[in-house]
Amino acid sequence: MGQGVEPNALRLAQAEGLDLDAHQARQLDAEMIVNADLVLVMSDGQRREIANCWPEMLGKTLRLGQWLDDGKGRDIPDPYRKSHEVFKHVHQLLVQATEGWASRL
Repeated sequence: MGQGVEPNALRLAQAEGLDLDAHQARQLDAEMIVNADLVLVMSDGQRREIANCWPEMLGKTLRLGQWLDDGKGRDIPDPYRKSHEVFKHVHQLLVQATEGWASRL
């Protein structure tokens, strides 16, 4: 079974009113990606990795940060094992990125 949410990320999510108690990390697999309408990744590197494994899925695989930086888009860094300040910065990027997607879906 996968890991739960990292404690820094959990506290930030809870402060936003999100309940992540049931969240468990999982490895992406063929069934998950085939059944998804849209796959959002944190970086171009992750997008390339999906293209290597499932090239036919590249068209529905986009960066979560696609609409950041006035539509230029950007990668969202992984804060794992970094400071609380880095987690706060990444959390704000995630909020902005998800708001950008929500306004376009």
